[in-house]
Amino acid sequence: MARPSKTEAVDFAVTHDLKYGLIDRATCPPDKPFVLLKDADKKGLRVRITKAKVGGKHWQFETRIKGALFTRALGEWPTISISEAQAEAHRLRGLAEKGIDPRTVEKAEAEALAEQTAARDADKQRQQAADALEQQRKTITGLDAWADYLTECKAATKPGHPDQPKWVARTLADHITLSAPGGVAYKRKSAGTTQPGPLFTLLNRPLALIDAAAVAAWLQAENAHRPARAGAGH
Repeated sequence: MARPSKTEAVDFAVTHDLKYGLIDRATCPPDKPFVLLKDADKKGLRVRITKAKVGGKHWQFETRIKGALFTRALGEWPTISISEAQAEAHRLRGLAEKGIDPRTVEKAEAEALAEQTAARDADKQRQQAADALEQQRKTITGLDAWADYLTECKAATKPGHPDQPKWVARTLADHITLSAPGGVAYKRKSAGTTQPGPLFTLLNRPLALIDAAAVAAWLQAENAHRPARAGAGH
């Protein structure tokens, strides 16, 4: 069979073995708003050709599903190649022949994907929160926790007496002294600085490292040179 001439008019009334050259030379007659160049291989697949200044050439697929007309735009030619359009047409026709509306399948797939994405995002957020908490646990010190404790106690009131503070000023000052870092020059002495409070060496480390063994070691060390102060801290 002779190959069609590149200048031969395209017969839009019949189906064609779609090739690049055929689609390229197919044009919309001036007396029509559009024409359909139908594929002989994939039933329902066609190129909708409009006047050049109006729209160009776009892939379409059309069939019936349980008697209802189904039309799907597949994209512009040649951005969407012949093989890509035919593959999509084959998929759509396969569903249609089973009485399945592709939109139903695609909606279910989209919903499933959305659920999977939401689940992954939730897992990621939980992991990020857990990582942040672990990082905080490793970096926050006993002194940080102690400062928060003092702040809460300073603002607290006595049970049943909302107008009376839980701690008097002296109690708060004593607790601050227990964790003081020391190194402050004495006001009434010509030389020397204050020693760290008994709790300072215990609290001046990551909170995660303050366990029973750490407390026991701290208490033993403090008892060795200032047992009275160690008892107050304990």
